[in-house]
Amino acid sequence: MAKEGIGMKVDNRIFDEYFLPIADKFKRNDTDIQEIVIHGTGGGQSAQAILDWMYSGEREDEYRRGIGLFHLEIDLTGEVFSVIPALYWCYHSSSGKHDKETIGIELVNPIAQNEGGYTKDQYSSLIEVIDKIILRYPIKRIVGHGYNKQTYSGSYKNCPGQAFEWSRLQQHFKLKKIQHEAYETI
Repeated sequence: MAKEGIGMKVDNRIFDEYFLPIADKFKRNDTDIQEIVIHGTGGGQSAQAILDWMYSGEREDEYRRGIGLFHLEIDLTGEVFSVIPALYWCYHSSSGKHDKETIGIELVNPIAQNEGGYTKDQYSSLIEVIDKIILRYPIKRIVGHGYNKQTYSGSYKNCPGQAFEWSRLQQHFKLKKIQHEAYETI
């Protein structure tokens, strides 16, 4: 596992083992990336434990089709893991090919159905990551997985959950005068 920038680790295991053989089908341009989708894991005690479970192969068939993956994961401690490079898109928000326009960020939430809240460290890292993404890509929207699932699939998922504090993102963007909005899940 290599370091990528300050506080970010790269975990290539899932990419190399499952996604690399199909990666060419999922390549995209920087200009394609216009949306950030925030997820909650709805279980798991740490980012490393979730990545280890993913690598165990239980959902290998889905991963080999680009399903159920994400770009970044933020641990309860605020540590950030890069899983799938942003150069590639994957199915993660129940929005089909619309995911080509998105970057998926998972926040570890050890409580089932994302019923628990998130840590101060997670919000700090999330804001830092979003700031970096916005500088590189033409982001127009920041939404939750529940929002995309409702919009594109017609059903709802409690993700990142009712306890996610959208106001933290909205306040940050207002203070930094970034002209992007964070949309609360429906």
